[in-house]
Amino acid sequence: RQLEEGINDYIVMPFKVKELIFKINNVLELWKNIEKNFGTDPFSKVTIKLSEKDFLTSLNELLLKDIKTKPNLDELSKKLFISKSTLDKRIRKLTNKNISQYNREFKIQYAMKLINLGERNIQFLVDQTGFGSFSYFSTSFKLYLNMTPRDYIKSVQSSEFDI
Repeated sequence: RQLEEGINDYIVMPFKVKELIFKINNVLELWKNIEKNFGTDPFSKVTIKLSEKDFLTSLNELLLKDIKTKPNLDELSKKLFISKSTLDKRIRKLTNKNISQYNREFKIQYAMKLINLGERNIQFLVDQTGFGSFSYFSTSFKLYLNMTPRDYIKSVQSSEFDI
């Protein structure tokens, strides 16, 4: 039963000290072989490949966590267990956008959610999304949605009154 639970080995009581020493030596030898074949980290050569949906979900969670700052590509790639170039390639493949464009649009979508939840102060939206300036936020917002943040807020407010 214990072997089914993930225990590698066990000793039945009463045991002989010599048996315990053999078992300990065997486990140490196993770890030496693992380190010799795989390096100090047995998982260093294991590739964890997230599915497309899981990759974007994980990326979005990381971007949201640090939404007020520009993403550090070294940190992002490390947390997603891929190289910077693979990070860029996967984002381009899945979204047809580079990381900067993807992040900018992610921040705009976040601002849109805040507006839909009732936020009306554009400077607050700029601060919450980490855009460097009011004008950069407004320009990016308009490029993404074909309307200014003010016009979007007005459209959300007018649809609230239509209900």
